[in-house]
Amino acid sequence: MAEFAGALRRLRDRSGALPYRTLARRANCAPSTLSDAAAGRRLPSWPVVSAFVRACGVGDESPWLARWQAAANRTPTPAPVGRIPDDPASFLGRDDELDGTLRLLESARMVTVTGPGGVGKTRLAQRVAAQAQIDYKNGARWVELADLNDRALIARKILSALDQPPDPIRDPEEQLLAALTGRHLLLVLDNCEHLAAGVARLTREILTHTTGVSILATSRRALGLPEEHLSTVGPLSPEQATDLLLERARAVLPGYEPGETDLQCAQRICERLDGLPLAIEFAARRLRTFSLAQLLEYLSAPSAQLGDDSGVRHPRQASMLATLDWSHELCSPAARRLWCDLSVYLGGAPLEAVTAGAGAEAFGAVSELVDQSVLVNAGQRLRMLETVREYGIRRLTARGGLAEAHERHLDRCLAYLMRADAEWYGPKQLDVLRRVRAEMPNFRVAMEYGMDAGGDASLRALRIARTLWWFWLASGTVDEGRDWLEKGIAACDDPAERHDAYWACAYVYVLLGDTKRVGELCDLAVEGGGKATIAWATLVRGLIALVSGPLEESIEVSESALRRFEEIGEDQGAQHALSQLGIAEVLRGNEDRAVPWLEQGRHIAAEHGERWHRTYLLWGLGTLRSKGSDPASALPMLKEGLRIQEDFGDQRAVAANLEALAWVSAAIGATDAAVVLLGRSHWAWPEAESRLFGFSALVGIGERNEAALRASMTPAAFETAYTRGGELSSDEFWDLVDDL
Repeated sequence: MAEFAGALRRLRDRSGALPYRTLARRANCAPSTLSDAAAGRRLPSWPVVSAFVRACGVGDESPWLARWQAAANRTPTPAPVGRIPDDPASFLGRDDELDGTLRLLESARMVTVTGPGGVGKTRLAQRVAAQAQIDYKNGARWVELADLNDRALIARKILSALDQPPDPIRDPEEQLLAALTGRHLLLVLDNCEHLAAGVARLTREILTHTTGVSILATSRRALGLPEEHLSTVGPLSPEQATDLLLERARAVLPGYEPGETDLQCAQRICERLDGLPLAIEFAARRLRTFSLAQLLEYLSAPSAQLGDDSGVRHPRQASMLATLDWSHELCSPAARRLWCDLSVYLGGAPLEAVTAGAGAEAFGAVSELVDQSVLVNAGQRLRMLETVREYGIRRLTARGGLAEAHERHLDRCLAYLMRADAEWYGPKQLDVLRRVRAEMPNFRVAMEYGMDAGGDASLRALRIARTLWWFWLASGTVDEGRDWLEKGIAACDDPAERHDAYWACAYVYVLLGDTKRVGELCDLAVEGGGKATIAWATLVRGLIALVSGPLEESIEVSESALRRFEEIGEDQGAQHALSQLGIAEVLRGNEDRAVPWLEQGRHIAAEHGERWHRTYLLWGLGTLRSKGSDPASALPMLKEGLRIQEDFGDQRAVAANLEALAWVSAAIGATDAAVVLLGRSHWAWPEAESRLFGFSALVGIGERNEAALRASMTPAAFETAYTRGGELSSDEFWDLVDDL
C-alpha cells in the first residue's frame, strides 16, 4: 500500500507537482480525495486511482489498473466501511439504465433499483453511486444489508457506514437521524429484499427528518413507499448478452476470437440463460474447460434443470439455477460440502476460519470454488454472491442439513474467536479488533442459532458473547453486548459458563448506568465462580464505586481486585485495576498515589504491547499533569492517546483526551486552540452519556475552564472557534494538535 501511494506521488511529481486543487478540477472530485490517495493511509478505490492518473495526464490506465490490483491483493485490511465497493470489471449493456437512474436521482430523493436475482442490480448501483457522489457535498456511503438478518440492526449498520460510533444508551435510529441532519449525502442500501419492511420504515423516517439525504436502494421488489421511484433492471438484450459472454470468454482465454459457429452457440447460450448477467458470467468461467458448443449442449439437456422440484419456477429463475446446478455438479464432493457450509455465513468468512485444522482437502476445495467463481477471494476473506449463497441454503434445506451446517458454523466461529481472544491483549490488538468487527455478522448468526437451539449449543453461544466483552467495550456496542449476554445467560443451563458471563454482563451494565443490575450480577458471579471470575467481578464492583462513589470504596475494592489478578497472573485484569486506582486518586487530588498506580499500569501495557486500554492510563496521567505546575508535560501523553484512538475509535477515550488537551492548551496560552479542542471534545462525547464519565471533580474543572475561555474573548469569537472544532477535517485537526 505504501509502495503504491509512493508511485502516485512520483506520478504527480513527474506531471509538474501540480497542486491537488488543480488536479481535483481536472478529475472533477474533491482535493482531499486525491491527497488521501497519495498519503498511503489506506488503499484508494480504483475510481479514485483512475481519476488521479487521468488528472496527471496518463492516457493508458491499464498498467495502473494492474498495479492497483496487485496492491489490493497484498492488502489484507478490509476496505473502509461505507466506501463504494470497487468493481474493476467492465460494465457492458447497462448505459441506458445507468443514465436513467442518474436522472431519477436528480429529481427524486428515493430511488430503488429492482429486478430478479443475478440481473446486476448491485453492479448498476455501484456505477450510479460512483458517478453521482460528486454531486453531493458529503459524497456517497455504501451500506451492505445482505449480512444482516435482524431489522433492529439496520440503523447500526448505517451508522457504521457513516463512521459514527454507536451510542449504547441512545436509540440507534434516533442517533442515526441526528447524524444525518445537515448532511448532503447519497446513502446506498444494497440487498434490501429480506429486510424490506424495516428498511421501508427507516427510510421513511430519514426522508421525513432530513432535507439533504437521498437514498438509492437495491431490492428484488419495491419497498412500497409513496416517495419511491423505481429503476427496473431487466435481462440484457440478446446482443448485449452475447457481447458480455464473449468479453468474459476473452478474460479467461486470452487471445480468443470466436468463429461464426462460436457466435451462434454464444447467442443460443445467452437465450438459454435469459440474458441474466450473473448466469452468463458463471457460464463463461466454464470455458476454461469446455467449448461453447459443449456448454450449449449441457444447457440444452434436461439435466440442466437439476434441482427444480417445484415445477412452477419462473423461467429466469430456472436459467440462473440451471447455471448454479451445473457449477455444483462440476464440484468435487469436498467443494460441494464447503459451498453449502459457507452458505450459512453472512458477509463472507475468513480463510483461517474455514481451513484451520481441516488439512489440504479444505484448501483444495477453496481453490476449486474460487476457480469456479462460486467464491471470491478478497485478500484473506472468502465472499459469496447473495444469489450463490441462497442456492447453498436451498441445497442444505432440501437435504435436511441446515442444522448440521449451523453447528459447524457455530464451532468455527467459536474457535476463530478464541484464537482472536488469545491475541487481543498484545501487539496485534488493532488487527484483532478489525478482524472481529468484520466477523460480527457471523458471530450474531452463531449466537442466535445456539441460544435458540439450547443444550450444548447454547453454552457455546454464550461463550462467544462473554468472550466478546472487550469488543463490546472497545467498539462502543455495550447495549448489543448486554442483549446477547442476557439472552445467553437465560438460555444456558451450564452453571460454570453462566458464572463467567455474569461479570462480563455486569461490566457492560456499568457503562449503561444500571447500577442495580451490576450489583446483582457481581453477586451471582462471586457465589459460584472460580478465582478469575471472582477477580473480574471484584474489578467491576470497584468500577461502579469509581463512577457512583464513594471513592474510598472504589480504591479498597480495586486494590482487592489487583491482588486477586496478581495471584493468578492475569496482567490484563491487573492493568484495568491499576487504571481504576490511579483515576480514583486523580479524582481525590492525590498525585503522590495516583502516579505510581498509573505508571505501573502503563508499564504492564508496554510489556504486552497493549494499546487500547493504555489510552485511559495516558488520559489519567495527562489530566493530572494538566492541573500541575508544568501543564505542557501532559502534551506527549495526551497526543499519544489520541494517536492510538485514531486507529481504535473508542469515542469515550477520544473525547476525554481532547478535553484534557483543551485544558493544557488554555494553561499554556493557546486560547484559540483550547476552544477548538473543547468544541471537538463535546462533539465527540456520546450524546446520552455524561461528560467526563460523570466524574464531578473533573466536570467542575471543565466548567471553570470553559467559563474562563468564554471570558477571554467575545461571544462571537468563542462560538466560531467552538463550532470549528466539530468541523475540522482529520488533517486540519492533526495540524492543530501537532502545533501545540
